[in-house]
Amino acid sequence: MKLKNVMLIVLVNCMITVAFSVAQAKAVYTIENKQVDYGWCNLETDICVADWLAYDQNTPEGYLKYALTVNGLENEIPFVEKLVKCESGGNAFAIGVNKGGSSIDRGYLQINSYFHNSVSNECAFDYKCNIDEAIKIRLKWGNYDAWSCSNKI
Repeated sequence: MKLKNVMLIVLVNCMITVAFSVAQAKAVYTIENKQVDYGWCNLETDICVADWLAYDQNTPEGYLKYALTVNGLENEIPFVEKLVKCESGGNAFAIGVNKGGSSIDRGYLQINSYFHNSVSNECAFDYKCNIDEAIKIRLKWGNYDAWSCSNKI
């Protein structure tokens, strides 16, 4: 009887190990013609532990993808890329003056100076800071309604 229980435990452990192995695969990226191993991917969710390492954080476009991925918003990358194109045309120093001159929209993701007055001009015109603040707004609001272009895309 005890041997049967031990065998059952061994069998269950083997099944768990096999299932875990099948559910994960190595993530390998090619960057500058070099294959680089960055971690494990969960095949059920298609999310890689370190996908964000493949993005060039020294460009606004790459940093946008990196920051969205790190914050669990990687499925929104295509939408936000269109949002950037509509809002600032990809210009990290863009300024949009709103009707009546009561506020301005600043930087890469056009953060409004009135509604988001805690974001300094220095931050608003630094693409990394601008993107980080925009993501905070998106996470707080639960959507992209803070941007006028969100209903145009």
